[in-house]
Amino acid sequence: MNQHSFIDALLPPGIGRVAVLERIAALVDWRLIEGQVNKVRHAGTGRPPYAPLTMFKALLLAQWYGLSDPGLEEALLDRVSFRRFCGLTLDGGTPDETTLCRFRQTLRQVGLADHLFSQVLDQLAVAGFQLKPGTLADVTLVRAPNRTAPPETDGHNS
Repeated sequence: MNQHSFIDALLPPGIGRVAVLERIAALVDWRLIEGQVNKVRHAGTGRPPYAPLTMFKALLLAQWYGLSDPGLEEALLDRVSFRRFCGLTLDGGTPDETTLCRFRQTLRQVGLADHLFSQVLDQLAVAGFQLKPGTLADVTLVRAPNRTAPPETDGHNS
């Protein structure tokens, strides 16, 4: 699950570390979650699937950080800490927004989504922790209305 690639080994110590995610990763018994989430089967068409636990961890990040599926895809591409939490190597593939959405829908269809999310929170509670979701600001670039250039000054005050 936490296999690292050659590229991962080249990162300086501390890069991609987020203490909260590392703490959660250590507190949760992922084997219990994995045993349940592995019941979700791949349709058998298309590319080989990502590990179900990887996909579930990505959905946890989306829930905790208030990310849309496109925002989650972008964060997984951008944030080393998110990739590490999910078990994705730096030089490996990244689930796209459609793959993430379909996986979430499948979890809901088989009745596992709420149960698995609750199970993670319950494990944290047993360890004496409560998770308070945060946000990553979604920055949007919009075209500004045309402005006239400010008058040039010669550097002298009148």
